[in-house]
Amino acid sequence: VVAGGLFAAARAGSSFEAQLRTINTIARENAEGLDAIGDAIRKVARESGTPLADLTQGYYDLLSAGIKAKDATNVLTAANTLAIGGLSSTAEAVDLLTTAINTYGGDATKAAGYADIFAKAVERGKVTAAEISASFAQVGPLAAQMGVSVEELAAGFARLTASGTPAGEAATQM
Repeated sequence: VVAGGLFAAARAGSSFEAQLRTINTIARENAEGLDAIGDAIRKVARESGTPLADLTQGYYDLLSAGIKAKDATNVLTAANTLAIGGLSSTAEAVDLLTTAINTYGGDATKAAGYADIFAKAVERGKVTAAEISASFAQVGPLAAQMGVSVEELAAGFARLTASGTPAGEAATQM
């Protein structure tokens, strides 16, 4: 049993290291920078109970979406918090937040605020963060061009879904 546990721990450690090397194909950090990224991801995992594989994939997706490595941990933390409270995966929450950031011209400092806005939509509507994520890209860019704020858009998701409209249909209606 002990040997099996040690083998599993070693395999998980080597998998995490491989995931960090994949992250570094985009981050392009030196050894110290990559160690700092790994420590930050481990900290989020310890504090939230989210599997390391989900968090490393989320971190990679953040970098792929244009979030700088120095800001990615804060966005990852906001996305993970939204995922836990908003009934979605970390990947779906990362997608939602990066789409909002990239659509509305903000930067990584907006992530926690956007996470709060979408969490409020989940609270007030009959919608999950996963459902908003699946349809936000459909309506977000047009809404941003027309001067509709993220707050108004999230309120639209909350109001329409609260009255029974599915999130995808709500996006189309908006």
